[in-house]
Amino acid sequence: MAVPTIKSSGPRQRKLTPSHVIRLARRLLVVVAAVLYIVVSLQACADTFRLLQSTEMPTTNYLLYESKLIGQYAGETTLRASPMLAALQGDTTPRSGSLFLEAHSTHFTGCASFNESSIYQDAFQRSMFAAVVSSLTYNLTFLDPKTIELIMPVIDCTFTSLVTSDNTAPRFFYLMRSVSDHDDVYLLSVMMSVQEYQNARQRTSGAAAVATIAIVNDVRANDTTHDFALALGYPFQSPVFQVYTYYGETPDGLWLLKSVPHNPLIEASKIVSTSCPTGLNLLVLLALVYYNLRLGKFWIGDAFAAVSSTHDLRSILVLVSWYVGEWWALVEFTLFTGNDLAKKHVASIYPSIMRADLMSLYITFASILGQICKERVDPAVTLGLFFLGFEGRFVILKWFPGMVNTLIAYADYEFILGVRPLDPTLPEISPLRVWNSKVLPAASAKVVLSGLFPVFATLVFIVVYIALRKVYHHFYPNQLAKQRSSVSSIKERSTSIVGARSNLTQFEFATGVALLDRFGVVSDYDNYVFFKAMRFASADGIYTSGFVIANGKFLVHMDDLNAIIVMKLMRARVKNVYVYEVDGHTVKQTARLVYPETMSFHDIFHLNVKILL
Repeated sequence: MAVPTIKSSGPRQRKLTPSHVIRLARRLLVVVAAVLYIVVSLQACADTFRLLQSTEMPTTNYLLYESKLIGQYAGETTLRASPMLAALQGDTTPRSGSLFLEAHSTHFTGCASFNESSIYQDAFQRSMFAAVVSSLTYNLTFLDPKTIELIMPVIDCTFTSLVTSDNTAPRFFYLMRSVSDHDDVYLLSVMMSVQEYQNARQRTSGAAAVATIAIVNDVRANDTTHDFALALGYPFQSPVFQVYTYYGETPDGLWLLKSVPHNPLIEASKIVSTSCPTGLNLLVLLALVYYNLRLGKFWIGDAFAAVSSTHDLRSILVLVSWYVGEWWALVEFTLFTGNDLAKKHVASIYPSIMRADLMSLYITFASILGQICKERVDPAVTLGLFFLGFEGRFVILKWFPGMVNTLIAYADYEFILGVRPLDPTLPEISPLRVWNSKVLPAASAKVVLSGLFPVFATLVFIVVYIALRKVYHHFYPNQLAKQRSSVSSIKERSTSIVGARSNLTQFEFATGVALLDRFGVVSDYDNYVFFKAMRFASADGIYTSGFVIANGKFLVHMDDLNAIIVMKLMRARVKNVYVYEVDGHTVKQTARLVYPETMSFHDIFHLNVKILL
């Protein structure tokens, strides 16, 4: 059979039509979508390793509660020159009462936006200061009353615990001055959480006030030392603090703190544990684009081909990982969403992990819709709609108050379970309450679906997109589809081998790969092109089937490229790899076994695609 000559060289340039420009722009968007997919996956992978290695220090849990104004009033240099001292007219004389910081003003009677809190009353704050100083001076010498004295307590009216009425995690600020130099002013920070502790060696447990203490007199300092202190038995008995050092973590994620005894010669150190209240190859494609540009052609293949061929497996792995983790990922995600909507308690998670999981499921659902409707869904549209739903889920949820209330109620219930109710038979020594670890309440299907709904709600636009494509193709059918024979004609009633072979191109017959119409999340492309009444396998069809042409001489499957490179580096045939020789636009019908000397590195790294008979 004579093969028509196809001239591909020469100065003749083909004019770009608007349809070509639109097609190239869409392919570029698909490349961007593929790169974004890879970035999201790599970020999730990195955060997963970080989470498994527990690289986050437990002290970061305290940062979930914010004091937005204290830094502003502390100024930019020394405390002596700060707006906080300016509110006292620069007078450092110790005085009664407390200083309340508002966004645009200061008060001495309380926060204007909130009712008076018993925790932040002047008397209770001063009693807590006295307990801290009297208990910890033995080790924290900067608290020695012989060298430093209290000016007055300071309350940040934006502090999260105060705003949300959390009586388990207060934070106290104390303005202080040096006894010998009254212009040497300090700010003492006492971050506290009342929670459970366990002493495995002595087999004791109970409530304790866990405090992190720091002192600053110049905000320009590069480092600030934080010291730990515990008052075991508080709030059921008067607070007696002892200095502790961070000793490590248990496999369950609990802190391990080691006490610093008053007299190490007669008192042994204690080690206690406590919980915290937290609760296809894109490189190959780029090579093909590059070498096409060198030939004066601008061709971009489907960058999403590899993703589209493996997303079903990835989605199965996501569901299996959720099942193995007893659906903790979904519970954590719904808690995070509920807390964010409530604006009361802050939950810290790695959103990148859930973003990658849900992205895999979203692509699978979109692909299933495309396969059911026998239609192609543009990968760029799919990724764009997913990120619209995921990143805008809080905005979408606000359109559904019932779902918002469900998520907030679950988040509030989870937090309240951790606050131990006061025993009415015991005297009330402190307004603080104990936060203890507890079994996480199971999330109902209603709660989980409310959390996932906004992410997958944008699938409705996928359905609309498919419907619009169906309507468009009905009125404007593909002209090439009118001209070419459908691949399904292979299944015609003709039983002769010659008849069956006549339906295949030489590329398909040699490789055994039929260029089938693919549906789902995949770019638009044509499997065949026609030239002088003959059918050729298109460059897109060859690439999406997983093949490339090495230096115009060998038809190679992309999965075999790495094996060929290893074979050449080791100078030994490590596995059986077959390629097909290419002569112009024809493919030889017999495969060739690859040896280390069969192909040069020049051949391997000069990849391209072109139409083949």
